[in-house]
Formats: sequence, C-alpha cells, structure tokens
Amino acid sequence: MNSPQDTQKFRQCLETAEQGDSEAQFYVAFAYDSGVGIQEDKDEAFRWYMKAASQANDKAQLMIGLFYEKGIVVKPNIEEAFKWYLKSAEQGNTTAQNQLGTWYFNKENLNLFSKWWNNNQAFKWFSKAAEQGNPTSQTNIGYCYFYGCGTKKDYAAALEWYMKAAEQNNPDALFQVGYFYENGITVQENSNQALKWYRKAVAQGSSKAQERIDAMSRRIDSNPKTESSSNTNSDGNLNQTTDDNSGCLIAISLITIFIFAIGFSIGLSNTYEGDKKSSNHTTSNVVKDTSNRGPIKIGNLIWSDRSSNGMNWSSAKQYCEDLTEGGYSDWRLPNIDELRTLIQNHPGTQTGGTCKISEKAGKLAWSDRTSDCYGRDGSNFSKLGDTDWLWSSSTLSDYTIYVWLVDFYNGHVLNDDKYDNVDVRCVR
Repeated sequence: MNSPQDTQKFRQCLETAEQGDSEAQFYVAFAYDSGVGIQEDKDEAFRWYMKAASQANDKAQLMIGLFYEKGIVVKPNIEEAFKWYLKSAEQGNTTAQNQLGTWYFNKENLNLFSKWWNNNQAFKWFSKAAEQGNPTSQTNIGYCYFYGCGTKKDYAAALEWYMKAAEQNNPDALFQVGYFYENGITVQENSNQALKWYRKAVAQGSSKAQERIDAMSRRIDSNPKTESSSNTNSDGNLNQTTDDNSGCLIAISLITIFIFAIGFSIGLSNTYEGDKKSSNHTTSNVVKDTSNRGPIKIGNLIWSDRSSNGMNWSSAKQYCEDLTEGGYSDWRLPNIDELRTLIQNHPGTQTGGTCKISEKAGKLAWSDRTSDCYGRDGSNFSKLGDTDWLWSSSTLSDYTIYVWLVDFYNGHVLNDDKYDNVDVRCVR
C-alpha cells in the first residue's frame, strides 16, 4: 500500500509531466511501472516512458529499450530494443552504454546482424561508461584488458580498472583484485592482500571469493608458517550521501536504484570465465580416489599418480617435468587428445567422440566447443577413477590465457584460466 507521501509526490509529478517536463514524465512512468504512489499499470508506464523518450530523456529511452527487449506490454523486438539503447547510450547514459557493450560481446544476447560479434565495439562502449565512473563497465574494461578483447592485453591496465571499480565495491572487481594479489599478477604475490580483497568481495555477495578464501585457508592450515594476520583493518567503503530535497525531484533521483535493480548491472566476469559456473568443480567437497597409484599403462600411454594438491597451469607443467615416479623421469603434461583417452561412458567426449576439441585436429578455439563437449548425467567417467578436473597442456588458440581440461565428474571437456588450482596427472 502506498504512503500518503508517495501519493503526494506522484500527483506533483503528474501535474508537471502534463506540462511537458520530460523528467517528470519519466517519474510518472516509473511510478506506474513500479506501483509507487499509484496502482501499477505497465501500459501507462510504457506510454509515459515513450513521452519522455520522445523528448530525448536518456533514462526513458533506456526503459523503452528494456520493454522491447523483455516484451513488456509490447511484442519482443530486439531491433527496437537496440535502437533505444543506442539512443540512450549516445546521450551518455552509462547503463545503456554498458548494455550495448555487453550485447556486442555476447552472441547469446544479440542476433541482429550476420556479423554481430564485435569486441572493438564492446570495448568502445564499455570505455565510455567506465570513464564516467560506471563500476560495472570499469570491471568489464578490466576484463577486456586482461584477455585482450577489443584491445591489446595489458595486465597492469586491467588491474587499474579493477581497482577503480573495487573502490566502488563492485563484487566482481573486488574478487579480481584479490585474484591478482593471490597469483602475483603485475603485483607482488601477497596472501594477506588477497584475503583482504576477497573478504570485501564476500561482503558484497561474491560466492566465488568465499571459495578462494576457503582454498587459501586450506593451504595455510597445511603450512602454518604462511598464516598471517586476519587483516581486520577498515575496508574503506565509500560513504554515500543523499539529497534531502523533497517532492518530485528527489523521487526522480532515486530511480537509478530501480534501474540497476531490474537487471542492467551486467559484468563480463559472469559472461565468460572459462566454464566455472557450469561445472561441479570443487576441490574441497570431492572425495578423491587414491587406489590408482601410478605408473599405470592405458593403451600406448603411461600415466602417473594424480597430484596430491591442485596447482596453477605453469606449476602443473613444471610439476610433470620435475616428476620422478616408477623409475621414469620423462613425464610431461598431457595434451587434450591424450587426456580424453581417459574418458569413458561419454560418447561425445571420449576418444573418437563427437566433441571437436583436439590438438591433433587443430580444433582448439573457443568456438570449436559445441554441446557435444558438455558433461552428462551419470558416473564413472574416468578410466582411473578421477572425479575432478585435470589439466591438459593445450591452450585455447584464440584465448591463450585459457587451457583445455577435462572434468571427470561428468565427462565435460571445458576450459579454465591458467591461474586456477587444478589437479594433475602426468603422461609419458
């Protein structure tokens, strides 16, 4: 039920809106859209948004784009949505700019053109919003610099933009800063700093940051000398101020909160981060088989025992080169074709299956992976009893920061960045 104050604000804004004021028209639309001060009415909301949008109100243009994208009281129309997002973005609306950047980056989100995928355009729109202080776009720019999407790879520039967004408490950026410190990417490796930033990310709702804290805690528990202080210093959160003005203007100023709440805060770290979100990979919860002690011969290959701990990709390569086991010292990290020879009970990903990913066939690009490579329900996908991820030596041909691997929990051929901790079986 609306309060008398909300009803009063709506009436004030309606009078102003009927006189042609676009900001007031936008608020009236928002009120009908959300049911603040008046009964919710999406048709009236669209009508008033259109009035304001026709007067070049960038926030209203953004909402018209949303209505067309989601099919709210109008037939879904991606081309119309794109047109209105573009109008809003060209006027400097950072939410619309970030939305365009995301659409240009994600083929799943946009199907306008035969050659729609344009990382240069994505980088352009992310940059426009990031330079105006939009934390989601700042995070996305960091992502672009890290992976070389629409620009040259530059880890230092990536960290700079992640830091800008982290200062505004963007959870993905907070996580990334922690990740840089944990792995010593352009900065001195520092577990204390990594934990500090991960904890900030957790405070903002990041579950993947909690996973990293748990993993680091396990390492500290196994080596007490690396344990450090808990870094309970102030996180330095930015203070936010509000305007005490009353009436229609303050009501309009609060609408930004609504816009971000309906789904425009889109970060690329949730768009493409290897395949972490679709996998059951969890080092702490998987009970690992320990019965298959290497060396074990399968076909023409001899396999080592699985490593006792996960490690990043560079460490995995070194681990195999340094390994002496069963009288052999010529171990190496297997390529993806060799690793797939360990898969069983999955017609898509086992050797000779329909999954195209193969170093021998030269099929190592992101776009080469199809649904045939995905995991499936069932069990016993490993000939050696593995139930977790194992590294291969094969990097993606178009994103060399990523490496192909196999998740033996479900027979999935997937990829992950080189800095994650993954188990190893060496081959000779």
